[in-house]
Amino acid sequence: MAIFAIALVPEGNIIRSIREIRSFAFRSGDSSEASALPEAIYLGFYAKKGSGKVAISDKPFRNHAQSLFAELPPLLHFSSVALVDGKWYIVPATPLSEGILKAADDIARETGLSPMNSPPLSAGRGFFAGNNVTPPPFGAFSFRHLDALLYRIESDSRDLDRAWWTVLARISRRVGAR
Repeated sequence: MAIFAIALVPEGNIIRSIREIRSFAFRSGDSSEASALPEAIYLGFYAKKGSGKVAISDKPFRNHAQSLFAELPPLLHFSSVALVDGKWYIVPATPLSEGILKAADDIARETGLSPMNSPPLSAGRGFFAGNNVTPPPFGAFSFRHLDALLYRIESDSRDLDRAWWTVLARISRRVGAR
């Protein structure tokens, strides 16, 4: 099974912090559903329109990915978790706007993709942190620099407890000093 995703991914030091928070849930006996997905804020999950071996073009993503950044605040701040649709997320202090999710869906349509009927995670909620185990308290973190990615995710498991992925396109957002 192959699915596609548009996601926002921060720099490596933030990814390490998120992995640490996620690992608590899985060490505590959480189900492994969606555990193989890369750490990201997913803006949407998609399937290829139609059937056959039509290639997915990354050109629409590269041309329009800046629109994903248009409504983001300069600094994204995370200090709490929330249970959304039965899954735990590390949520941004200021929720992402519907405009960002719509921009992702528009880009996906231009790319030849359509939204999945039953996506593995809720779009735009935050970083996935676990299924059935409440994540532990953690130190707040924030970041300015991030990338918008178009992923191809493949799995032989419907639960996405094991998967491999390819980054089809990456566009960077750099705000402020490094």
